Amino acid sequence: MNNQVLLIIQFIFSLIFIWWFLSKRGRTPHPTVLNLEKDLEVQKELRNVKKIEGSPPKSLNVIFMWNGHTWDAFEVLGLAAGSSMDKVRQQFESLHVKSDSGQRKFLEEAYNSIRVKYNP
Repeated sequence: MNNQVLLIIQFIFSLIFIWWFLSKRGRTPHPTVLNLEKDLEVQKELRNVKKIEGSPPKSLNVIFMWNGHTWDAFEVLGLAAGSSMDKVRQQFESLHVKSDSGQRKFLEEAYNSIRVKYNP
């Protein structure tokens, strides 16, 4: 191939790239760091809608940290979220007896986080 053929091929690829680039300009951009202001406006509008419709439901889960991980205290004890303190205490005592020392500390932390949330 001579230089003229390579130059024509390069010119054609350049035109295709420019056409592709310009065709992408009309589409909506994906959220990026540069689009945070637009995202903040949408979040403000959503907050206003929630205020009109009523307050969002409260979460029944109790989340606590153990060894750098987040855990749901009710799931650790094997109970449904929002269970009564009597059920929580009974389940904690039954699991506490069956577990070893490492598990006991973990179960105690789960129980204490529930107790603190519901008995301030």
